[in-house]
Amino acid sequence: MEAEGRSHEYLDTELEAYLVHTMARNFDNCDNWGRPIAIRMMEAQHVPKSQSKDIMRRAGDECLFIHSWEIRQPKWPTPNYFSNMGQIAYGMAAISTQPTDDLLDAVGINFPSMSKVLRQVKNLYQPPNQF
Repeated sequence: MEAEGRSHEYLDTELEAYLVHTMARNFDNCDNWGRPIAIRMMEAQHVPKSQSKDIMRRAGDECLFIHSWEIRQPKWPTPNYFSNMGQIAYGMAAISTQPTDDLLDAVGINFPSMSKVLRQVKNLYQPPNQF
């Protein structure tokens, strides 16, 4: 809530919960961008849809952290690469099953707002120049 106030971005309750759960799922993940996102997304096209959804969601989550916390920013292909790839990954995860996963669709659509909130979480609780 504090990060939302500082970012002036206010998320729906479901998106807040998704962001909190994403942080919990990735709490110990120190290997962001260890393997190219685009390669993983292409590989996900060749597995059963039930596996594809999880691969795409994880790719979207990783893009959310990389973009929000500006991890390895000097090596980014473009300034919006991870934002764009994250939105695509969440959208592909949302439509990989029937019916469409409305939550993942909303996460993809609201990626920029969620990224701003997550950036403020980093700013609130991490010392400067941590990443």
